[in-house]
Amino acid sequence: MTYKKSSLTPCDLLWDWAKSEVYRTKLRTLDELEAQNRKVLDNIPQNFLQNSADSILGRLRSLVNATGI
Repeated sequence: MTYKKSSLTPCDLLWDWAKSEVYRTKLRTLDELEAQNRKVLDNIPQNFLQNSADSILGRLRSLVNATGI
């Protein structure tokens, strides 16, 4: 398995998720983008946050096993 930075931290996982949620809608103006960002970030599923935090150790162990660090 190949690892990249975005697979390691909950913040990066959140950013990847939020970005995909924001751009599900075709946005035409900066105001629409700002409103969509607020909407998405105001509605982050609690289980997403919990699962992201809970998975840190396992992802780090996988990285060590894969790279031998």
